[in-house]
Amino acid sequence: MGQMISIVVAIYQVAPYLRECLESIRSQSYKNLEVILVDDGSSDGSEIICDEYVKSDERFHVIHQENQGTACARRNGAKAAHGNYIGFVDGDDWIKADMYEQLLSAALPARADAAVCLKNIYRNQTGYSYAEDNVAEEGIYRKENGLNRICDYLFWGSGGHKEGISISLVDKLFRREQMIGYMEEIDSRLRYCEDSVCVVPYLMEAETVCIVNQPLYYYRQRPGSACNSTDLMYLEQFNIFYQSILNRLDAGMQEFKQRLDKYFVSRIYEGLNKMMALSLKNVLPLHIPPVAELPQNEKVVIYGAGVVGRDYHRMMELMCPDRIAGWVDRQWESLQKEGLAVEPVRKLTEWDYDRIVIAVLFEDSATQIRGDLASMGIEKDKIFWQPPRTVMD
Repeated sequence: MGQMISIVVAIYQVAPYLRECLESIRSQSYKNLEVILVDDGSSDGSEIICDEYVKSDERFHVIHQENQGTACARRNGAKAAHGNYIGFVDGDDWIKADMYEQLLSAALPARADAAVCLKNIYRNQTGYSYAEDNVAEEGIYRKENGLNRICDYLFWGSGGHKEGISISLVDKLFRREQMIGYMEEIDSRLRYCEDSVCVVPYLMEAETVCIVNQPLYYYRQRPGSACNSTDLMYLEQFNIFYQSILNRLDAGMQEFKQRLDKYFVSRIYEGLNKMMALSLKNVLPLHIPPVAELPQNEKVVIYGAGVVGRDYHRMMELMCPDRIAGWVDRQWESLQKEGLAVEPVRKLTEWDYDRIVIAVLFEDSATQIRGDLASMGIEKDKIFWQPPRTVMD
């Protein structure tokens, strides 16, 4: 039957989504699984659903415990597991039918300590989803001169402006016994970043890591979930996370530390926006629009309404609102539902403007957009992109 994979599902008050999650696990193409459900004190019916699956599938097991938080639930689940490899799924997410088959098929021949895939980001309010961009090339990354090459892609990648591979637990497959050791070291004060604080050192110190550039995990973004909630402890929590990673760095990892610092500042910035409950129209922008690089009187259309596009638009509203000629995105319909004043790309043929500023992080995405614009008959000189700068650059 091959290697057993243990899947730990941390569950707390997710009854509306739990069946979809568990069905996606039960129908995995790789069958040699054990599934450890950790009910972390639910009272919304999630605990009943857990018991139903345990009765109907002998691979499923449940731990009912008083509410102790996600980190404790995952750790208790991992300790109760028996598989050679272990994966983690959150109770309000779901996975593709071949996720664990693909990850294990990549890990086994390479004798890898971890296999990493991409996520599909699903916005619960709008029903809109998109796949994460590739950051590292698909393949095998081995330790060289004491440093795993995957470190080049943690936080910001070697390209400087790339944010880096995911540092969450859920889109990966790990060696179970190794991961338990890292989970035991999680600072008990942490409520945020508790998965990242064990994933980052695991990947840093792994001998071999495999990258599978397929979006196999569906991550649900919804109001009220733990990762979308911020309270006054956020700054303290992120400082604990930062210090935990910093303490593991060797003297020769200065470039890595610079990326860690940049990541830390950007997340603090993001947290301040949440803590102050700022709306889309008032959010503090992190990325600086390249208006200084363009002639002063040019009218600009912003192409893109992701993180970079929203920051560009907000800062231009604050600094030079008269220079905004429009804002477009291919996903304009779902973005309008979020309250953004975004129009369809076809409007570019109707508006009067001097320049289109492409607002995306990655050069390959910008290149694709350039091609799309050229096919619309837009002149090459009217299109502008540069790697986005941030307020801390």
